[in-house]
Amino acid sequence: IGAPNPSTFDDGTYSVCTSSICQGLNSQHVIEHMKNTEQRNEAVPFNESAIFEIAGMDSKLTFLSNSFSTVIIGSNYSIPNLPSFNRPVDTTLRDALYKKDVVLNSYVTHSNTAPFIVT
Repeated sequence: IGAPNPSTFDDGTYSVCTSSICQGLNSQHVIEHMKNTEQRNEAVPFNESAIFEIAGMDSKLTFLSNSFSTVIIGSNYSIPNLPSFNRPVDTTLRDALYKKDVVLNSYVTHSNTAPFIVT
């Protein structure tokens, strides 16, 4: 799930995690931003307010929240809540084009994508 850039919050709201676990992430081009108002746990520094900054191969920064959204169906079933880029009210062609662009971009940038795409 996408997240805002931590720098858009008031100064001092988020800071970069410096624990040994986070340093391991930094070597993989992932930076974790922690909310400063929360008690820090060195053993498990990730919580629901964490924001991960990921540098893509094209140097584009992506910010992701540490959350998971689930839809519960009855008492026995659940499925991941897939993101939707279309507004439920007042849908426009622009919304559909944005969604198409995101899907096509994921095909090209996903690590499991072959080095070529055949049409």
